[in-house]
Amino acid sequence: MGNKVETLILEGQDSREFARSFFHPSNDEIRHFKKALKNIDKNINISETENGFCAEVKDLDLSNI
Repeated sequence: MGNKVETLILEGQDSREFARSFFHPSNDEIRHFKKALKNIDKNINISETENGFCAEVKDLDLSNI
């Protein structure tokens, strides 16, 4: 963890596909991300504490997101 991409450079077809999937995702892409978000919602519990927030993470597999 801790890896971060600060600048993403896309050219040609890659940039067109990225923009298309971001602004006009296909039904398959929408279903995929809805399923992933349900999994995250089911396995992460965030509660407010006196000095911030506490997150309880259960068995959460993010390998195919």
